[in-house]
Amino acid sequence: MVTKLKSSQIQELLNIHESGMGYQFIEAETGFLSLKKKYLVLNSQMLIDDTPQILNEVKNVFKTGFRNALFSASDVELKNIRLVENLSNYSTKNFSAFIANTGAIHQKKELANGVEVFTRLSAYDDDKRIDKSNKKLLPGSYTTTKDDYMYCKKNGLDPVDRYALPSDEPITWAFHIRPLNVDSLQRGVVEPANNHKGGGIEDYFEQGTSNNTFLEQSPY
Repeated sequence: MVTKLKSSQIQELLNIHESGMGYQFIEAETGFLSLKKKYLVLNSQMLIDDTPQILNEVKNVFKTGFRNALFSASDVELKNIRLVENLSNYSTKNFSAFIANTGAIHQKKELANGVEVFTRLSAYDDDKRIDKSNKKLLPGSYTTTKDDYMYCKKNGLDPVDRYALPSDEPITWAFHIRPLNVDSLQRGVVEPANNHKGGGIEDYFEQGTSNNTFLEQSPY
């Protein structure tokens, strides 16, 4: 089932770090009986139930289009939201040759140099992890480097596959950020996940970036 969070709860999801660029795996309670369920969350607002039909649901969202699917989805209110590593019905690791713990979240922290530009790729022109009011990246968010984004684009690579995204919704936007030299990050390589190979560069900003570090949004 595809549902959506009430606008008042979106901020709760934004206060929890991402599982990867543009998505989260969560567990939460819902309904009068407070039943625990797991969900794939897209752009901190769309919920896809972790059921045996989840792959078909994700494909249907791609066919319908995110905006159309979101418009048609009913509202749901969650309680006791928490991040989980994996879903029960969604096999994320399916490449036997991958080396574990190459992801950015497993690497040591370093400070940005104040010059390098990082890019967040998204299917959503209103990517919730970009705070346009303060012109910054929110805490707990993933990006890639601008260099890796340009490599992917110039060589005609599939960004969904390179960054192991769970939805086949086409990447249409690039958000460019230049962190200050007081902003910390962790650098890594995207692990195979979500039935994709990964292998792209990923960067994790646990504390986000400083105000006025978001440079621009451009078409992919």
